[in-house]
Amino acid sequence: MSPENIVHQWSEGSVRERLKGHISILEADGYINGHGGEAILGVCEQLIKKERQHFVLNMEKLRLVNSLGISKLQETLAMVRKLGGKVAFCGVSPTITKTFGIMGLLDTADIFDAEDQAVTSMEGK
Repeated sequence: MSPENIVHQWSEGSVRERLKGHISILEADGYINGHGGEAILGVCEQLIKKERQHFVLNMEKLRLVNSLGISKLQETLAMVRKLGGKVAFCGVSPTITKTFGIMGLLDTADIFDAEDQAVTSMEGK
């Protein structure tokens, strides 16, 4: 990804956005803490204003998510669901998947191994 694709950057990471059909792909890297979670929430809010509702969060390059980051991800999931959208995760490490399960994120979003699987799960929605 070239630097112009960076939607938001914080000291510990960044999130890039691209479109695949009607689905917004958000690629997170680094470390999602409170700032990173807030950045992802803000990006989703901006995209919803552009009438985008479905999001795949690709976390292949993500190293870590802390409790503040998870809290903001939960807020993002709730906002998207309330507006009739859907969120899926892909490329999530086993450790982060376990943490997501403990924190309840897997109750409201699916995790897929690959981005194409996540996108396919949302096609037609």
